[in-house]
Amino acid sequence: MTSYPFVYWAQDEESVFLTVDLKDASNTKYTISGNVFDFRSIGTGAQGRKDYSFQLALFDDVSMHKVSDGCGRRLVYSLKKKNKGWWPTITKQPGRISWLRVDFDRFKDPDESDDDFEMVSPQMMAEKEMDSLTQRLLMDTTRRPKPFSDRLSALKKIREEFGDLLGHYLFTCNATLFLIHFYVLAVLLFNFSRYGNEYVERFWEEKSTAVMMATALQLLDVAHAALGLTKSGYHIALLQVVGRLAMLFIIDGDPELHRAMSTYFLIVVYFLIEMFRYPYYALSCLKMQYSIVTFLRYTAWIPLYPTGLIFEAITMSRAVPYYYTSGVYGVQMPNVANIDFNFGIFLAVFLLFVFPFIGYHLISHMRHQSRKKLEELRKKRE
Repeated sequence: MTSYPFVYWAQDEESVFLTVDLKDASNTKYTISGNVFDFRSIGTGAQGRKDYSFQLALFDDVSMHKVSDGCGRRLVYSLKKKNKGWWPTITKQPGRISWLRVDFDRFKDPDESDDDFEMVSPQMMAEKEMDSLTQRLLMDTTRRPKPFSDRLSALKKIREEFGDLLGHYLFTCNATLFLIHFYVLAVLLFNFSRYGNEYVERFWEEKSTAVMMATALQLLDVAHAALGLTKSGYHIALLQVVGRLAMLFIIDGDPELHRAMSTYFLIVVYFLIEMFRYPYYALSCLKMQYSIVTFLRYTAWIPLYPTGLIFEAITMSRAVPYYYTSGVYGVQMPNVANIDFNFGIFLAVFLLFVFPFIGYHLISHMRHQSRKKLEELRKKRE
């Protein structure tokens, strides 16, 4: 079965631009025959790393003008039109092409000057909205004989209404979550500085509800990514949030962990991580980027993530004896399902054979993200 990469298109009077959304592409081959663009490559796309290919019959004949690898993040092809002029549509192929989308970042309105050009960012749109607008722009012109510039202007108007609303919503969410986490962290640190170890022994009884609620609210990040409101993948976010909630579940069930110093520092590390993450996300929603915020977002994790993983391992190892002997969260026979389950044994097996792989996966993901973002930051400074 053929795997298609996402292809984003745009045009001006003389050229057509095709951006193939493949990372770390290799063995790339393409041919142009008249108006047919044929592509094949191995890369990381929407379906993971595999072979991707497509054939696109363009509106008119073209020739290759320029090829760019986009710093390993995408492949960009600039095609020169044989006959100058604005095309009413990109392709003559009938029906809906699910993998073909409009490159809003590159599009120009033919009725506007360069000075008045307005960037249309797909980052602020949900995936379904993007599909809808793309197919609207690709609609057969015989159905609605509107000039291309009129349709593009209408598209920009819809984008402005939807994009601004979505941007303000995401900013409000991230700013609110930052303030909630900041408040809880400030209370934890202030009381510890004031009462010392005495506060550690009672902080869980006082603040466990606030800690759990703040952590549960992080599921909003997962929902936003799953719905396509943000570009980040939801798999890592889901793994991280569910993992934290599971740790809080383990701590809450073991009274001895309520007074443990490792528990206190684990919660502090959890909330410190969010102090660098949410400001970066909030500013990104407003299309603002400050070098110091980006730098801290992608370097602060280096001490915090390993420290958090160590405290998680300590917490689980301390919890194993209690859950093994008490039977809490376990299932004893006889019962309807006729099974016996000891949570202490499950936790020990998880700690020894599963937890190391999860920790390695998280660290590897963050290292990859940091390398990419810091490289982009370095290039902007140059």
